[in-house]
Amino acid sequence: MSNHNSAEYLERVKNMLFHNLKQIDFAPSVGMHEVPASVTVDYTAPIDNANPDVRIPDEISDRIIEHENELYGLFS
Repeated sequence: MSNHNSAEYLERVKNMLFHNLKQIDFAPSVGMHEVPASVTVDYTAPIDNANPDVRIPDEISDRIIEHENELYGLFS
């Protein structure tokens, strides 16, 4: 498909676009903030490093969230 737009038309559209962009108020950017350590805590580390012969404590197993689409509990 060939381009039937003239150079004058494209220049006019570009100038209108720049004019409209100048009319828009800008939004201030957000400054950099340090992420709290509680957000990046790896709750699976105690499970990965746990002794397989010892039961996982309840306070650790309570943190494990099983997705509702999992079907493990239906067949046991």
